Amino acid sequence: MPTESDYIGPTWPAPIDVTSRHSLVPTAWKNLTATFDSYLKGHVKIKDTVALKGVENITFSAGLFSIHDPSLKKLQYHYTSPEIANATNGTHKVDGDSIYRIASSSKLFTVYAGMLVLTEEEWNRPLAEINKAFAEVAEQGNKDPIWHVQWDKISLPKRIYM
Repeated sequence: MPTESDYIGPTWPAPIDVTSRHSLVPTAWKNLTATFDSYLKGHVKIKDTVALKGVENITFSAGLFSIHDPSLKKLQYHYTSPEIANATNGTHKVDGDSIYRIASSSKLFTVYAGMLVLTEEEWNRPLAEINKAFAEVAEQGNKDPIWHVQWDKISLPKRIYM
């Protein structure tokens, strides 16, 4: 069944005090990082953490930030895989200043989630069918493809899911 996207914005206020003792965020972050630490140090059996299987081979960083709570940036987690740590050249330890080739894993996770649940037909739907705002733009005047994006003809590229 088609789903319509809504890009108007959030309908609730952004959280302001996410690092105080009244917030659940620091506790949840501590639990998440403790789980990573336990798994990466070999204190947890693989059968108990199937979702983490193989993560020890990946160098990664995770962090939170908010324009409303600057102290949130203290909640960071960095892990350097043995391959990177023992490399003959380049970075040997990642930190908050490390730069990754994937700028935002949320895009990656979104595509992976789509690959799991969407059919090929759904991937090939024009974006104007998914988001009505694109349809409205596609219906408006200018038909010159240089100045007008044809949202009714653009779909996700096949190389994403093939």
